[in-house]
Amino acid sequence: AVARPDVLAISATMPGHLGPVRSLIAEIRRQPGCERLRVVVGGRPFTVAAGLAARVGADGTAADGAAAVALCNDLCNDLCDDLVPA
Repeated sequence: AVARPDVLAISATMPGHLGPVRSLIAEIRRQPGCERLRVVVGGRPFTVAAGLAARVGADGTAADGAAAVALCNDLCNDLCDDLVPA
């Protein structure tokens, strides 16, 4: 079996990086086999503009490293919950 990552973290340090981040996420979403990949974004633009993570297509954002780890754990737990039959 091919191992696939659960989460991809992307950092943008300046507003000028947001276009490429949006393009990267859109391209990832189009790739076969990446349907379950969760994308987390971080960096200054995301801490000062509420809702920006969703606007670039990310699954979430966090203000610091500890919050990012917690978010990634939550996203991975959600992925595992999706695999368990009801």
